[in-house]
Amino acid sequence: MRAKHTLHQFSGFPAYASGFTGPNTLVLGGGGGNSKTGIKNQIRLYNINDASHAIELLDTVQLAPGEDAPMSLATAVSEPHPTIVCGVNSPEEDMLRGQNENCRVFSVLENKLALLSTRSTLPGGPDSADDYQKVTTLSTDSSMVAVAGNNTLSVLSYPALLPLAAPIVTDQEIWDASFSPDSLLITTDSKLLVYALPESSSQLQTSEPLSLVETIPPPASDSGSVFRAAKYHPSDPEVLYSITNTVPNRNSREKRPQRRGFAQKWSRSGGKWKVDKVRKISDKGVTTVDISPNGKYLAFGASDLKIGLLDLSTLSPVLTILDAHQLPPTTLTFNSTGTLLVSGSADHSIRIIAVPERVGGYSWGLLLLILLTLLVLLLALVAQRAL
Repeated sequence: MRAKHTLHQFSGFPAYASGFTGPNTLVLGGGGGNSKTGIKNQIRLYNINDASHAIELLDTVQLAPGEDAPMSLATAVSEPHPTIVCGVNSPEEDMLRGQNENCRVFSVLENKLALLSTRSTLPGGPDSADDYQKVTTLSTDSSMVAVAGNNTLSVLSYPALLPLAAPIVTDQEIWDASFSPDSLLITTDSKLLVYALPESSSQLQTSEPLSLVETIPPPASDSGSVFRAAKYHPSDPEVLYSITNTVPNRNSREKRPQRRGFAQKWSRSGGKWKVDKVRKISDKGVTTVDISPNGKYLAFGASDLKIGLLDLSTLSPVLTILDAHQLPPTTLTFNSTGTLLVSGSADHSIRIIAVPERVGGYSWGLLLLILLTLLVLLLALVAQRAL
């Protein structure tokens, strides 16, 4: 299927994190990191024109020297104004002292960004230099936020950023997190971890850990793979979706064995999660994933520079954009209406994609073509009988 998509190239701004604070208001996080590259670390706010996909810069927050680039973010569109929560490492000397104010909340008021609060959630010390807030996920009602570094995840109140439970420490690297109304799903290399949430965030105890209720291994048909993302269906907590990348087999006859990306659809039955569908979606590893808020699509980016769009109910391909960027996509985000998708990359670019309208799994254009074909056949049949 064809769809309108527009590439925007920036000067000196690798994009690593993205979100929408309104149907057409895009926030981007990026920069050169804490190394002395000369590329500034920034959070930017843009307006996207519906018709042309032209972008207008509304505001910029330039981070302090020595601070890292924003590597993950989430947005809350709520009263009295939208907010952004993101991960920004403090300067390295502060991190070594255990003073890393990595979790930060910004308000968006009259198209201006302003810092509201910060919180340290990552362990400091000599081994902390490579740790950063790689996961930032809001709960369904935006009252909680889960933030994670390499192996430590914290659940905080939002937007106050008060700890709501003891941090979760894993023996494997954390890649993703997703909330349902009553649980928190954490993605690690070889398993998905499901933690129970109380009925109200006020019932959480800051000194007590969340209760681990289920551990989900990769599908048996997908052995030798590692998880890279897992997300609940936006409106059905009994359904979730995961992404796995195969681990290259060094004994393979291929000259250069590749990671391949797979998508899985799971449903909960009899108190256990089972796989309903599995589909190979990429010949190379998947790097970033998002699900549209309306529950129609799953978008993914892969290390072969591709952006793909899947029908969420069937995992069938809907749209593929080859060579979407010059480097692998680092971030994907849908707007609140599911009509726009934005991808970003470390190649200093973003791509704005008009999400195709579909009815019952088909686009309006395809349905119109089918109807016109049937009409022509009907008219031909009537003309033949009239002879």
